[in-house]
Amino acid sequence: MGACVAIEEDTLRSMEISAKASRFRMGFSLLLLCLLVTAMLLVGVGRASAQQVAPEEDARLRDLRLIAGSAVVTPTPAFDPDITRYLATINEETVNVSAVSPRSEVVIDQITVAGETTVVDSPDNQLDTNVDLVEGAITPFSLRVVAEDGISTSDYYIDFARPAAESVPDITIESSHAQYIVGFDLLEFTLTREGDTTDSLDVTLNLDQTDQTQKWLTTIPFTVTFEAGDDTATLPIAPGRFSSDVTQSGLMIATLDPVDGYDTSGARSQVEVFSQEGPAVTVTLEKTAYTFDEDVGQATVNLVARAVSGLPYVPRFFIAVVSADQSATAGAVGDPLTDYLAISSQIPFLSSEFQDVEGSLVASKKVSVTII
Repeated sequence: MGACVAIEEDTLRSMEISAKASRFRMGFSLLLLCLLVTAMLLVGVGRASAQQVAPEEDARLRDLRLIAGSAVVTPTPAFDPDITRYLATINEETVNVSAVSPRSEVVIDQITVAGETTVVDSPDNQLDTNVDLVEGAITPFSLRVVAEDGISTSDYYIDFARPAAESVPDITIESSHAQYIVGFDLLEFTLTREGDTTDSLDVTLNLDQTDQTQKWLTTIPFTVTFEAGDDTATLPIAPGRFSSDVTQSGLMIATLDPVDGYDTSGARSQVEVFSQEGPAVTVTLEKTAYTFDEDVGQATVNLVARAVSGLPYVPRFFIAVVSADQSATAGAVGDPLTDYLAISSQIPFLSSEFQDVEGSLVASKKVSVTII
C-alpha cells in the first residue's frame, strides 16, 4: 500500500513531485520518496468481544470478586465483563476468587495457577477457589468461561502481586514502548535491581500473550543477565523476531519468575501491541504533479487515504515519507552534483478525518516536505 514520489530537476531548475512512475533521465539528479503505509485496526486491547453476540455464544462473566483475609480486594482495573486482564496486590498468603457467569448454561471449566492448569470436574456457572500466593513475586491466575454453544470461550487473567514481608531489594521492569507497532521498531525491556550488585545475576523474564490465539513471539521465556557491578540489564527484541503472520492486536505483559533474595512483585510491564490489520488502505497524492522552486525550503503536498466502506474503520494509521538520493552526473563533466532533502515525519490519520465519499472512506492531509 503506497506510492513512490519522484522529485527531479528539470532545465528550469524546479522541483517536480509526481505520483506517477519516476522518469530517470541521465544528466539530472533524482530523489525518490516512498510513502510507507501501515494500517492498524485499534481494537479494545485486553477486552473480551464487545460486539453484539448471540446469547449461546456469550462467554463473559457476570461477576468476579477477590477476598484476602476479611477484606474485599478491588483489582486494577475494576471488574468489567468485557475486560479480561487484571492486576491485584495482595498482602496475604492466599486469596479467594469467586466468579459467576450470567446463566447456568455458561460454565467455568478450568483454572490455571502459575502455569498449572486444573480442569473443573463438574463445571457450572460458579467458581469458588483459594489461590496460594508466592511472597515477593507475582502469581499468575486465569479461568476459562465456556459459552452455551460449547465452542465460544473467554479467558480472564489476574496477576496477583504479593510484596515481600521483609525489606529486600526490588527488581523492576520498564518497557521502551507503552504501545508497540509490530515490525516498526526495537522493543526493549530494562530491568533494574536494588541492593548489592557485586555478583552477576540471571533472571527469567516471561512475556504473557495468552489473551490471543496467535503468538507474536515463540522463543519465550527469556534469560536476562545482570553483569557483575551492573544494576540494570536489558532485553532487546528486534522487529524481525515478531511473527508477521499474526493479525491480532492485544496485550503483552512482562513479568519475572521469583528470584531468591529479591522482591519481584512489582516487576510487571504492560505493552499494547498492534498488528498490521484492518481494511486495505490506499494512499495517493491529491494531484498527479507538484512543482516547486529548487530551494523553496518548506513545501506541502496533499495525501489522500482511502479505505473500503463497510469494513472495520481504521482509527489510526501512519504514513512515513522517506527519501533515497539517486544522483547522476549533472550537466557537463565536472559540474557538482545537486542534493535535495525531502523528508516528512510519521503522520497520524484519525477516524474523525475519514468521510464516506461514494462508497469509500476518504481522508486528506497536508504533508510538509523540506526541499533544499
